[in-house]
Amino acid sequence: MCTQVGVGGLVVGYAIIGALGFIAIETQQEYPEIVEIDKLKKNFSHQLWYHTAADSRVNIINKTAFDTNADKILKEFQKNVVAAVKAGYNGKTVHDIWSVPAALMFSLSVFTMIGYGNMVPRTPWGKGATVVYAIFGIPLYVLYFLNMGKVLAGTF
Repeated sequence: MCTQVGVGGLVVGYAIIGALGFIAIETQQEYPEIVEIDKLKKNFSHQLWYHTAADSRVNIINKTAFDTNADKILKEFQKNVVAAVKAGYNGKTVHDIWSVPAALMFSLSVFTMIGYGNMVPRTPWGKGATVVYAIFGIPLYVLYFLNMGKVLAGTF
């Protein structure tokens, strides 16, 4: 099993299994920021509709009153969206963040110790799995480098 092909295949398999594992763990539920933004969107449209249709003082014919109230609703929505973006919201769902290529890149960065840094697990299970994954993956990667070192040393 310590042949170059065997260890290389083991590293590739470990990376693929790790990527699929991280996808399974991290995509079980949406992040709270994403859920909050969805609520803000629905609330904004509901408030605007209520303001337009239900308020007897204001309608689309009374442009000044409509503009004043719509502007107030829009500014509140804008304030909430800006706060969410400052807190880390980027418009992507969990499934967009944890796609197969991105998860594969993350799993490779864990056991190669490169540190991708662009995406990290947010769930407690994902964080724990990352530690366990690194504990077994780093020695495997060192073994891979040792075997590749032997190949390169024999070549020259």
